[in-house]
Amino acid sequence: MQYKRRTDSSHAPIRDYLRKHAAVLNLQAVVDTHDLGDGFPDIIAILKNGTLALMFEIKGEKIRPTDLDDEIRFMLKLVSPVYRIVQTPEAAAAAITELTDLHTYLKNYWKESHEPNA
Repeated sequence: MQYKRRTDSSHAPIRDYLRKHAAVLNLQAVVDTHDLGDGFPDIIAILKNGTLALMFEIKGEKIRPTDLDDEIRFMLKLVSPVYRIVQTPEAAAAAITELTDLHTYLKNYWKESHEPNA
C-alpha cells in the first residue's frame, strides 16, 4: 500500500509567492513537483534567461536532522548552488536573487577575461 506523501504547510505559500512575484524575480516558470517524491525537489523555479533553474526542497519551520533523508543529502552535495532547502517565501526569493547575481557576475567575469586586449 502506498501512503499519501505529507506536504509541508509552507509549501503552498512559497509556491504562490514565487508565482505572484515571478516578474520581479525574473522567473519564466514555477513548477510544483512535490508529487514526484523519491528525493526530487518540491518546486523548480526557472529563470527567464532559460539557462538556470533553482530547485527547492520545502521544509517546515523547524528542520530536524531526520528530515534530511539520503536523497536530500545527495542532492545537496551534487547540485548545492542550485538546490536549496527553504522554509519561507522570503528565503526562496533571496536564493533566487543570490543565484541570479552569481550568474551575472560569472557571465561578466568570463566575458571580460576572454575579451581580446585592446
